[in-house]
Amino acid sequence: MQKHAKSRRLFFAIMPNTETRSTIQRTTRDAVKQAGGRPVPPRNLHITVAFLGNIDAGAAQAVMRNPALDVSGFFVEFGRYWHSKRNRMLWLEPLTVPQELQILEKQLWLGLSEHGFVREERPYRPHVTLARNANPIPTSEVTFRWKVRSLSLVESITHASGSRYEPLHTWQL
Repeated sequence: MQKHAKSRRLFFAIMPNTETRSTIQRTTRDAVKQAGGRPVPPRNLHITVAFLGNIDAGAAQAVMRNPALDVSGFFVEFGRYWHSKRNRMLWLEPLTVPQELQILEKQLWLGLSEHGFVREERPYRPHVTLARNANPIPTSEVTFRWKVRSLSLVESITHASGSRYEPLHTWQL
């Protein structure tokens, strides 16, 4: 999709509830501090399911009506940190990707393709970004479970102080 003057930067994401957000912060605090860099603001923690990029208002309205999802709530069990050398990000990865999350991602892209969106070719790798401009940390395990109950369409709004992720619509699973 092309960027237009009134475009919006959108993505579908799993947003944590208050309890899960607190668990992520408490569980990862030491690793984030050790990695340095710029921690992701707690309100921006999420798992991206489908990144759409900059889209115009008409396409935004279409994707708000899009999801025909046939997935119940499920758990994601996190178990390891990952550092990307290429973009210097520290993130948290699940031990395995739950089948329900794989189905959710596929169903979502099937509907999005009807609106002209094309899924990128690299494999889906769900994660929670914890810090940007981070340094590698020694391998360590982290274990907690996140009960996924909903999917949100989120807008990334850029300010001088950084980005803020604003949920526009949420669907219960």
